[in-house]
Amino acid sequence: LGGIAEQESITVSADDTDRELAKMAQNLRMKPEQLRADLEKNERFDEFRDRIRDDKTLRFIMDALKH
Repeated sequence: LGGIAEQESITVSADDTDRELAKMAQNLRMKPEQLRADLEKNERFDEFRDRIRDDKTLRFIMDALKH
């Protein structure tokens, strides 16, 4: 997926991360700022961003298959 994301210039914006943090935080009954701090503290924020990129890439592929 990483190669496809790179080839298609699929990136993760600050809005993308903020939106996903808000969703996850709500599910975990946390504040988005606390979730971000926890991810950064545990050195998992890059993995979080990679997951968002992978999700966007999968949506790109699925949309391409529909056309």
